[in-house]
Amino acid sequence: MARGGPTPGCEQPGAPKPRVQMLKPLVEKRRRDRINRSLEELRLLLLERTRDQNLRNPKLEKAEILEFAVGYLRERSRVEPPGTARGWAAEGRGDHRGPGRGRWADSAVDGGLGEWQAPL
Repeated sequence: MARGGPTPGCEQPGAPKPRVQMLKPLVEKRRRDRINRSLEELRLLLLERTRDQNLRNPKLEKAEILEFAVGYLRERSRVEPPGTARGWAAEGRGDHRGPGRGRWADSAVDGGLGEWQAPL
């Protein structure tokens, strides 16, 4: 028994794609680009603060960058006394995409932190 429309995924060759289907790959590409830009910025910030030579490699895996960041933040929270938080969370700016984004990065970098080395 046939229903009122074409079976999903069985469109006619050459038929125009619905607008939503055309936008999905573009939206996904933009999302991936944002993630990659943020990871690159994170890698450079960590390199600046830790001077770890492994971070000089621009082809460092995303998981490794995140591991460095977690280790660095753990070390920082171990060294920094409670109640002295800095950055966007201390200023009540929970939206990382807001206009103060650059100031968050600056305050995270200029905090008096010790040198952190990633586990090998």
